[in-house]
Amino acid sequence: MGRILFYAAGMLAAAAAGVALFLALNPIQDSPPPLTGVQATVISNPRPLNPFALRDHKGEPFTLSSLQGKWTFLNFGYTYCPDVCPTTLSTLARLNAGLEKNGVDVPYQIVFVSIDPERDTQTRLAEYVPYFSPGFVGARGEEGDLRKLTGQLGVLFVRVEEKENAGGEYLMDHTASVILVDPEGRLRAIFSAPHKASVMLEDFRIIASQ
Repeated sequence: MGRILFYAAGMLAAAAAGVALFLALNPIQDSPPPLTGVQATVISNPRPLNPFALRDHKGEPFTLSSLQGKWTFLNFGYTYCPDVCPTTLSTLARLNAGLEKNGVDVPYQIVFVSIDPERDTQTRLAEYVPYFSPGFVGARGEEGDLRKLTGQLGVLFVRVEEKENAGGEYLMDHTASVILVDPEGRLRAIFSAPHKASVMLEDFRIIASQ
């Protein structure tokens, strides 16, 4: 129980630190009025993301151009995650079902980006990500390539050793937020944990209509 509480606390701290880091590096000046009725943190003056190069779970390039032309929900985690990651992906699956049924009429995609390149191979992502929804995209890259994306989004991650486990298993402490990127490839909003599909759907409806 102590390890679980430590892990959960670390997740929340990383999420808060990631949001604070991004807002500190991107001060809002002459911002338009904030959106009302939205629980997500909305970036009023979004800036284009810088280029990065990953691969999706089918082995195809996943780059900045992969984010352009559609709204993208970016979730960062790892397939060996015992709780937060599968819970978030299940929530995103419910969000996806809601959007398909009565959401907004705009193109969008939901992407799971692994922060554990050592264990999350393309094959493992191909088995894991579509389990939650066939249309979900998994993406991975070596740590240096991965940080070219996470660094500009304020997403933090660090390996946590499990010394009591002789098998060498480990956890990854990471930002639990879901990042929303607009069709121009700009960070538009941050959905902080804990997530609720119905709230995210209504927030997205408002944000995408602006």
